Amino acid sequence: MQKTKIWLVILIPIILISWACGNFQETIQDAVEDVLQEAISEAFEEIGLPVPDAVDTIEISDGAVSFDTDLTIDALVLFFRNAASTEGFSERTDLTVITADSAYIVFEGHESDLAIVIEMEALSPGLTHVSMSLEML
Repeated sequence: MQKTKIWLVILIPIILISWACGNFQETIQDAVEDVLQEAISEAFEEIGLPVPDAVDTIEISDGAVSFDTDLTIDALVLFFRNAASTEGFSERTDLTVITADSAYIVFEGHESDLAIVIEMEALSPGLTHVSMSLEML
């Protein structure tokens, strides 16, 4: 009985500390996800096209958005074509270049009269870098 009490005295604080650390980690993860979702929304406002949810890092500056994702070039091309169609933009197919590890797509119809230029490059298996900008053609 005495050994059981000693183990309880030792285990209870360990369990409480572990639980607290786990809860803290979830809070940090939730905060990071909230910031990322806010950045994705800001990117939509900046460029006029949505950014996929599967984004690892994102940078936003005047008229430009860049991010890394685990999506493939093919999946990204499909995503942006569908998004552009939904938003009423038209693809300049004469400027489109798609290879196995990169893509360049241009959409017209932005309210600024600038073209939306999207460049994608597969950096490694499972990592693709995307740059989106508003540019004069």
